[in-house]
Amino acid sequence: MKILYFFLGLLICSTASVHAQIYRNNTTEELTERLEEVAGSDRIEVLQELVWKVRHTDIDLAKEYANEAFDFSKAYANDSLIAESHYRLGAVANMNGELLEAITNLDKSIDLFQGQEFFSREYAVKNLLGAIYIELGQFDLAGEVFFANLEYSRNVGDTKGEATVLTRLGVIQQELGDYRVAKRFFHEAIEKSREIDDWVAESIALSEAGLLERKEGNIDKAVSYYEKAIAIFEERNILHGIPMLLSDIADMYQDEEQLDSALVISERSLAVADSIGSTLLIADAQVRHANIYRWLGDYNASNEVLERDSNFSEDKGVGSLGFDRLMLIGQNYISLNDLGKGIEFVEQAYETAKANDNWEFSARALSILIDAETKAGRLTKAMDHQSALMVVKDSLLNEESARKLIELEVRYRLSEKE
Repeated sequence: MKILYFFLGLLICSTASVHAQIYRNNTTEELTERLEEVAGSDRIEVLQELVWKVRHTDIDLAKEYANEAFDFSKAYANDSLIAESHYRLGAVANMNGELLEAITNLDKSIDLFQGQEFFSREYAVKNLLGAIYIELGQFDLAGEVFFANLEYSRNVGDTKGEATVLTRLGVIQQELGDYRVAKRFFHEAIEKSREIDDWVAESIALSEAGLLERKEGNIDKAVSYYEKAIAIFEERNILHGIPMLLSDIADMYQDEEQLDSALVISERSLAVADSIGSTLLIADAQVRHANIYRWLGDYNASNEVLERDSNFSEDKGVGSLGFDRLMLIGQNYISLNDLGKGIEFVEQAYETAKANDNWEFSARALSILIDAETKAGRLTKAMDHQSALMVVKDSLLNEESARKLIELEVRYRLSEKE
C-alpha cells in the first residue's frame, strides 16, 4: 500500500479550494509577503493556501496558519471559508498523527459543504477522510466514503477522480481479502487513466495491481505490472518513482529466494537512485541492496554497500532508513563474529530509535543486543537490555491500546451521528 501513499502528494494539488485557486501558483515567499498586504476574506484565502505550501516543511507553522484562517472564517460567518478551514485543520492533524482530531474536523467540513451543496469540495474532503480510515484499518468505513465518491465522479463525468477512487476501492477490497473484486477495480482504474492520459493515476493503479498479484504468488504478473509503471516514468524522464518500484521487484525475487535476480534488479535500482542524487532514494536502495547480500551470506559485501556513504543519518532526511542501516551493519559484524563492532552499531541504532520514541525499532535493537551480549559473555549487560526490553514492550502495548481506543471513539462518533 505504500506505493499508493507515495504518490498522494502528487495528487493533492488537484484539491485546492475554489477560493484559493488564484494563489496556487504563488511561492511561499510571495504568499507571506501578500499576507502583510491583505485583509478580510483575501487574508483567509492566503492563509489557507499557505497551509498547503508549508505543511511538508513546517507542520507547526501550517497548523498556526490553519488555526488563524479558521478564526477569521468564523468571524466572517462564511460557511464556505469555515469548511475550507476545517479541511486544512483536518489535513494538518492527520500529518501530525492526530487522527481523531483530523476526523472531527473533516466531518465538520463535509457537513458544511453538504449544507451548501458544494459537492466538489465535499468530494475532496472525503478522499482524505477515506485515506485516514484505511490507515486505521477501518476498511468498511473507507469503502462507504469512496463508493460515495465513485458515484459522484461518475455523475459529473470526472474521469480523473473516478480512476483515483477506483484504485482506492481496489486497495480496500484487497485488504478485505476479496481479490477478484480488487482486480476488477484496478483494471477499471488503469483503463480510465489511459482514456485521459493520466500517467500518475495509471502508475498507481498498475503498481497496486502488481502488489495484489504478488500477494497471490503470481510473481511474473506482478513484475509485468511494475515494469509497465516503470516504463511510464522512463518515457517522461521522471526518474524519482523508479528506484522504489525496482526495489519492490527485487523484494519479490528475494521472497521467492531468487537471489541472483534480486541482486541484478537491486543494482539497477541503486544505479538509478545514484543518477538522481536523492539522499533518501540512495539510502533506501542501499539498505535493500545490502540486505540481499546479507541473505546470500556475503556480510562483507553487504557492509561495503552500507558504508559507502556513512553520513546517512536521521538529520539527513532518511528517516527510519538511518536506523535500518545501523542495524544491518551491526548484524553483519555480529555474523562475522566481530561482536565489539556489531554491538557498537546496534547500540547506535537503539539510541536512534529511542530518541524518536520508536518502540518497535527499540525492541528490535534490544533483542539483537541481548543475544550479542550473551554471546560475548557479558551477562550483566544482557540483563540490563532485557529489563529495557520489558519497558519497551509495555510502551508498545500502550501504543496499541491507544490506537484501539481511537478506533472505538471513531466508531462511537459515527454511530452517534447516524
